[in-house]
Amino acid sequence: MFNNVGRKIKGLAKVCYWIIFVLYCLSAVGFLGGGIYQGMQLMKTDQTKGVLTILVAAFGALILVGLAFLFAWLSTVLLYGFGELIDQTMQINRKLGNDKPKMPPPPRGMMPPPPPEYAGAPMGAAAGSMATTQEMPVATQNCAKCGQEFPEEALMQVKTPDGMTHYVCHSCYEDLVGRT
Repeated sequence: MFNNVGRKIKGLAKVCYWIIFVLYCLSAVGFLGGGIYQGMQLMKTDQTKGVLTILVAAFGALILVGLAFLFAWLSTVLLYGFGELIDQTMQINRKLGNDKPKMPPPPRGMMPPPPPEYAGAPMGAAAGSMATTQEMPVATQNCAKCGQEFPEEALMQVKTPDGMTHYVCHSCYEDLVGRT
């Protein structure tokens, strides 16, 4: 149901386009039919007005069919574009390797063990992971690489090749990953 959402949205846009187009064409046929009927009624009294009414109805029906393309396209182009945007985003995520499910962050106050190369850096409760203010305590954590204390929201997750998740500050993240 939630797989290939972009393709499904684009398919919905195409279906909506054809439904709108067909409805406009049916209204053009109804307009033409009504014009022919009125023209035939007028021909009984004044042949010129009857023929003119039929011609105006035919011209109006052609304009409605022409506008059907435009209105159907305008009605569905944003929906199709949104589906295309989702498809392109999914392609970029697949190329970057970000399409795998993400692990949820650990519960507040808990910190995974540091990797062996950062074993000396103070972390978690040993480094005083809770800084307090007068009004409300603010949860903090130490960067796994440099050891500096930061609010938990400022740290970024880094997954090591052995599958462990660690939290590092922005500058250490740039050093480890090599991008911002």
